[in-house]
Amino acid sequence: MAAMSKVLGDEDLLRGILLRVGFPTTLVRASLVCKRWYLCASDPAFLRRFRDLHPPRLLGFYLELWVGNWRCRSRFVPMSLPPELGVSRGSFDFETYQGLRRCCPPPHLLFALLGGYAAESVKVQCWRGNVFAEISNSHRRVQAVRSPLLPGRDSTIVPPFPSPRNNRGFITKIDEFVPNYGAKGPSFIFLSVRCSTHRCVAKVYVLQDGAWSIHASASAEIPSFQTISNILLVDSRIFVLAKWTYRKDCVLILLDLSSSSFSVIELPEEMEIKKWYNGANALEQMYNGANTLLWADDSGVYLIYAIRLQVHIWLHSTNSDGVGNWLLVDTINLREICATQGISSRVLDDGHDAAGFGVHMAMYNAEFLLFGWGGGHNTAGSRMRMAICNAEFLLFEMGDGIIYSLDVRSRAVQKVHECDMTVQHHRVAKIHPFMMIWPPVFPALMDGCD
Repeated sequence: MAAMSKVLGDEDLLRGILLRVGFPTTLVRASLVCKRWYLCASDPAFLRRFRDLHPPRLLGFYLELWVGNWRCRSRFVPMSLPPELGVSRGSFDFETYQGLRRCCPPPHLLFALLGGYAAESVKVQCWRGNVFAEISNSHRRVQAVRSPLLPGRDSTIVPPFPSPRNNRGFITKIDEFVPNYGAKGPSFIFLSVRCSTHRCVAKVYVLQDGAWSIHASASAEIPSFQTISNILLVDSRIFVLAKWTYRKDCVLILLDLSSSSFSVIELPEEMEIKKWYNGANALEQMYNGANTLLWADDSGVYLIYAIRLQVHIWLHSTNSDGVGNWLLVDTINLREICATQGISSRVLDDGHDAAGFGVHMAMYNAEFLLFGWGGGHNTAGSRMRMAICNAEFLLFEMGDGIIYSLDVRSRAVQKVHECDMTVQHHRVAKIHPFMMIWPPVFPALMDGCD
């Protein structure tokens, strides 16, 4: 017994054991053994080592398909679901209502919430192990959030979003569900922004006791703008890539909820997207303006955009003096990569790299990329569908329903899925990567817990 206590009391040995558990979800369960294990597992320095050994992996992706009449169906395509996770594909499924059956009895609650009619459209968003689903038919709409990696946790029915009473006289109107990619604060918010010619007002709502309530608000004397990217929330900071409404220029806008303030981060003159929005016409901007903001852990914010078959990855970071800097991390020429690896499509063969072609993105860690060209039965106006999970991989779909994964570092391309595109009107609308949870969420430590 004394020998066992000596071994288990060795801090270095304990850290070595916890480093080998493999998954953040398993690490959280291990932290519940005792206070000592909890403090070791949740230590920031330990978590950095853990992430280096076990970088967040892509477990799969939701494929959002247009099925005609402005309806979408989303289904989960698994890529790596190790048995150690203890979850099945059904945990990710909203199509058969399995994802919501734990809300409350009876099991067909969703069917009842939809007015007794089947779901006709399912749209999703994914972040940090969570899935937000908007499920609707011609009668009603239901919104829910669930965590597929935590099958024992009930799903949350999200009430209708707040509806601002006064919408007159505003140029910019933003009402959007925004997930939190940080480890602090609410898991998601509802953001409402109203801008007149020279003034912007933002209100942030959070879900409390089943109802939306105002969490924070801010106002600033800045011109009205249009969002040209996803809205990125990290803890108490909201980032959005924006184009001024009455000027040919784009900037990164930061809304800091802790100080209730707006700030504007200028883009460098050599950034291609700045040149593009200064000179491209509206049609070219619509088809080529595929822009994604991605959190780079403690390094800053990635701005990833694609123009005419070239993907550009920039990083904005802030030094110890609070000075922000932009760095061009990588430029990916998709036409060259596809030509080198023998990948062909009608988009590439027909030379659609001008105004009639574009890219749609959503990235996951700046090293891997899923991508493709999606134009249905009509090559005119084709768009490449990309999912950028973490700037390490990129997923892409090439109009014929074939989805590839690109390793940004090695430039290796791998086919990961093929859709049935023979059904009329079917086409890929979006690809939503589902990543392993990071950073892990540890329960609050109770007073007197050993």
